[in-house]
Amino acid sequence: MKEQKLKCPICKKASTWSENPFRPFCSDRCR
Repeated sequence: MKEQKLKCPICKKASTWSENPFRPFCSDRCR
């Protein structure tokens, strides 16, 4: 299975969906 990348809506940084507890944001700071 291909790992999903998504862009944080706040800072536009790409992050990995599967292991990101803050999705769709890249971090708690952007949330």
